[in-house]
Parts: sequence; C-alpha cells; structure tokens
Amino acid sequence: MIATENDNGVAATAATNADTVIAANPPSRASTASTPTTARSGVAVKSKGDVGKIAVVADDNEPGTITGLQNGSVVASILQQPFMQGYLGAYVTAAMKVLGSAKVATIMKPFLTDGVISTGVGTLTKANLSADIAYNKAIGAS
Repeated sequence: MIATENDNGVAATAATNADTVIAANPPSRASTASTPTTARSGVAVKSKGDVGKIAVVADDNEPGTITGLQNGSVVASILQQPFMQGYLGAYVTAAMKVLGSAKVATIMKPFLTDGVISTGVGTLTKANLSADIAYNKAIGAS
C-alpha cells in the first residue's frame, strides 16, 4: 500500500487523488483502488498512458467500472452477490417457517464459515465480464 486517499464519493476528488498518486509513484510499482469512484482512477491511468502499468482494482460492477474493464484501465473488480444476499435470506426465512429453525440449522451447517452463511464473493475481469452482464440481465439486475 503506497497511499490511501479519500474521495468522499466525489468523482472530481477521485480523479485528483488518482493523478496525485500516479505522479508520486513509478507506474511499474503503483496500484490503486478507489471506491465507489474507481472509474475515475481508471480514467486517470488511461489518460496518462499507464494501462498495463498500474493496476486499478474496483469494488462492484458500476457502469464506469464496466467501461474500465472493457478498455483495460481497470483490471478487476471484487463483487458481492446482492441478488444471492436477498434470495438466500428470503429462502432461509421461508424454510424456517416450513421446516423449523432446528431443521434449517442442521441443513445449513455445511455451508457455514465461522457461524456465518456466505453468499460468496466474486472477481470480475475482462475475461468473465460478458458472463456477468448476461447473468445480471437474466435476473433483472441491470
């Protein structure tokens, strides 16, 4: 970690922060992540001609992040599974109503990690971007 900058969700600040970090560090060593304005970091990397030299890693699949993945200015995005978070919560609640909480606890035990049910985390890259876009369209999320 070479720098932590807070953009307070302001795209212009994110762009300035990205420019500052890029200017202060050799591109071959720099890596940047900025959320929720990652796209501005990708724009800064692209405008400076540092695509492939600076790795921008995003969070979620916002439109600017998708554009960055497509043009190479963003190398990856860490995805939550919001559909599965809602679906699994509703599913477990319904199952508890029908089967009872003890039975559901027994069924869910193999899926727990330290007592928590995970809906999974994914990594989005240019290689799997089209599948993610298709999935989101299929579930009505985009």
